[in-house]
Amino acid sequence: MIATQIVVFFCYQSASFTTFRIFACRTINVAEGVDKRYMRADLSVDCDSDTYQRMLIFCALLSIFYAALIPFVSIFGVAGMRHSHTWDYFKLYMSFMMYGIRQDAWFWQGVVVVRKMICISILVFTEYPLNGNLFAWVMAIFTAAQLYVQPFQSKRHNLLESIGLILINLFANMAFLFRLITHDFAHDVLVYVFFVMFALCCLAFGYDFFHFWVVTHMQRNVTARRTVRDDDRLGIKDIMKEMDDRNAPEGGGVVKGGGSNKAGRVPKDSET
Repeated sequence: MIATQIVVFFCYQSASFTTFRIFACRTINVAEGVDKRYMRADLSVDCDSDTYQRMLIFCALLSIFYAALIPFVSIFGVAGMRHSHTWDYFKLYMSFMMYGIRQDAWFWQGVVVVRKMICISILVFTEYPLNGNLFAWVMAIFTAAQLYVQPFQSKRHNLLESIGLILINLFANMAFLFRLITHDFAHDVLVYVFFVMFALCCLAFGYDFFHFWVVTHMQRNVTARRTVRDDDRLGIKDIMKEMDDRNAPEGGGVVKGGGSNKAGRVPKDSET
């Protein structure tokens, strides 16, 4: 079950994007008064041909059972499972999807899948500049939802998710400037600014990943080793104390020493 969740979570957007692109056709005027439809992703494919129509049926089945069914299951199926099981069992069964999620935000991964499906549909079935406008609006809505819900248990994770969504909104709105600026020099400057900001964001997230995951993991290992050594020392002291108590005289005094004839030897009757 965990492997299925991992594959679906990481492969959903690429598989859905490829499937949806087959349905997107563009009408092109090939001659005076003659219009033909071609697939937008591959203009060599005629959308009115029999081969394309047969392929369209197969792709429609894939879209229903994969692109549309997964968001449905992510919302209603997970909701039914949550209400019919305790939180511990539900978290164990949905361990990958619920990792780091607060108990009252169990629905958030379904929201993420729906966001992916909406964004993919916008990018595939609409053209520029409408797709950019719709994408910016959708991401603004889901960013506001992220800031309101704060679904993760860790404040650090909520901060990183919020910063990432805000940056996506920033880049989407910056893309509108490309069609407004006609001067070549200003256009090139905007491109450089865009890539510099993107590089800085990648460096910041890379540093945070290294610091949070690698350094924290190393610190935990060092702490665990120190704890094990401390436990071992404590265990030796307890054993030595127990041995001293066993070898103590019946009179109640504890014989001091470390293992020689004076320390740990019970006096004989002739010596008492």
